[in-house]
Amino acid sequence: MEKKDGKLKNGRGEWYKLDLSAIVYPTLQRRDFSSVYRLSVVLKEEIRPDVLQKALDLTLPRFPTYKAAIRKGLFWRYLEPNDRPGPFVQEDVKNPCQPMHFKANHRYLVRVYYFRNRIALEAHHSLGDGTGGMCVLQTMTAVYLRLLGHEEIENGGYVLDINGVPDEEELEDAYMRYANAKVCPPRIQEKALLHPEYHRRYHVRIGGGRRCEALSCHDNGISECRAALCASDKAAGGTPSPAQAGEDCHAGESEAFFPHHYAA
Repeated sequence: MEKKDGKLKNGRGEWYKLDLSAIVYPTLQRRDFSSVYRLSVVLKEEIRPDVLQKALDLTLPRFPTYKAAIRKGLFWRYLEPNDRPGPFVQEDVKNPCQPMHFKANHRYLVRVYYFRNRIALEAHHSLGDGTGGMCVLQTMTAVYLRLLGHEEIENGGYVLDINGVPDEEELEDAYMRYANAKVCPPRIQEKALLHPEYHRRYHVRIGGGRRCEALSCHDNGISECRAALCASDKAAGGTPSPAQAGEDCHAGESEAFFPHHYAA
């Protein structure tokens, strides 16, 4: 979301522009497509609704794009701050992620449910993605537990300071920075599947029927087997294997395989 200034119908000069992803979800919502996601957390004790409501009231102002109402502009919808009462915690329902009517629930696009020891958050996708929703849920849960006396819970990770000011990056349209061909972040891990010829397993038989298997990405499987058997013989107090003395050594046909699907 991107924070904007300008005169609105309600007299306020503050509103939030939907980013390139969020702008699609209000138009996609149908009876069979709700544009709503759900996250939940399970605690050890049953939930106290009155304390949870207080935690929600303390937490939501920290996330201005969640404490907002959606409005229809000339071409696109936008978000404006919502100071109406709510949202109110409710007992959980059997049919989660139902469509959210923009004028219902005091125009809030957030629902908070509880059931036994579980807290669930439902939010419309135009407010944020799953990471943003996880920040809201975990921060609210931390506030809830602190109200119950667990003062040892600290801020960090997805638990934000409810008295803090939102960072600019929380409200920016990140798609404008990252979703283009000029941005190519470095790959931090190797590919899931390698070419089947990249790794080979070597079966080696050495003097007296002794056998060794070597795994190598180069054609040095036999040498690896020899070194392994020699080291094994020396550790056992014996003499090097016949192969180390230059006697007969036979390598079976190498077998190509995918490392991630190898079964011994």
